[in-house]
Amino acid sequence: FGPNQVSTILGLGMWLALFLAMQPRMKLRLRIACAGLALWLMAQAAMTFSRGGLYAGVGACLVAALYLSAEGRAGTRLLLLASLAAVFAVLVLPRLDEFTGGWLERRLTNTSLTHRGEIAQAELEIFLAHPLYGIGPGLGEDSRSGYHAHTEFARLLSEHGAFGLAALCALVWMALRNIAQAQRGAPRALAASAVVWSVLFMSAYGMRMVAPSFLFGLSAVNLDRGPKP
Repeated sequence: FGPNQVSTILGLGMWLALFLAMQPRMKLRLRIACAGLALWLMAQAAMTFSRGGLYAGVGACLVAALYLSAEGRAGTRLLLLASLAAVFAVLVLPRLDEFTGGWLERRLTNTSLTHRGEIAQAELEIFLAHPLYGIGPGLGEDSRSGYHAHTEFARLLSEHGAFGLAALCALVWMALRNIAQAQRGAPRALAASAVVWSVLFMSAYGMRMVAPSFLFGLSAVNLDRGPKP
């Protein structure tokens, strides 16, 4: 385990805390507590200097807010997100950056993909050279000059060929079906944000943790409230 995995779990906790804070029936004191917890987890994720977990958590929060806002009280939820972002940007981030001697801002504003682009390009070239069966499961590392796979979608193509492409199509179909079949409101917001979090994770860290598999599976759970009396 390293900064990437720690940042990922902290970002996941931030998303779940903020998701609870955006629920309509949440009491005010619990809403404030959940928002405060989300802010604290966001700061801790930033202090790992790993951007992926923070970005995945923020992306999932935005998707959840959009789906929940479509069900009413959009202003309240968007105001909560905007307030939290403002507090983090104006109060928390400058203090953290000062604590790290300016290195945190340099890291968060760095747009480098840290070789992920080159790795994904190499995997796509492998897929074009071996389009049917791929290079074989687990054999892509030598072709990536010793680098581990960071983008699960490119790895599927390079190591599994057309079968990996079929798996990708199945994942897309399952994701869209899970979101469409979920009930409106919180269940659909949960399904959509869980899918987005999983996709963002797999885009940056491959399948190094069970969390994306669990969250993707969670998006398929039917949170039926049962028959109405």
